Amino acid sequence: MKRLKTLILATVMIAAMAQAQSFTYLNLTKSDNSIVSLVADGLKLTFSDGNIVAKNGTVTQIVTLADVVKLAFSDDANAVTDVKAADVKATGIVGDIKVAAPAGVRVIVYNLLGSKIYDSPQAADGEVALGLTLTQGVYVVKIGTITNKVLVR
Repeated sequence: MKRLKTLILATVMIAAMAQAQSFTYLNLTKSDNSIVSLVADGLKLTFSDGNIVAKNGTVTQIVTLADVVKLAFSDDANAVTDVKAADVKATGIVGDIKVAAPAGVRVIVYNLLGSKIYDSPQAADGEVALGLTLTQGVYVVKIGTITNKVLVR
């Protein structure tokens, strides 16, 4: 019950903040790290029988409240909602990073200073070089919800 009250309060606070800014999606992160993305325009959230019921016109999405660990408004939808560690891989090659992931998965590369140096969805299924010109070192690669450290030579 306490968790329900906390999530309701968080939702109200997020909704109040979202009115000040315009966001495209509401992303619900579940306990298994999958993300349910809902179009925010015209979205109505209600709570019923331990579930979050999200309605947007004729589309209704029901998510078990106990499974939700995070609610966040964003301009990005998570195109692939159930990426598993076995589905993705990042490998350092000479001056670049090669990523193996399903098409549409968001790939973000950070240097060790925390600066984002690449942010784009995976263009094709399978293993693809990102086409970066990187100096030798360690980089952090986030593929969907999976994060890897990669050594570029």
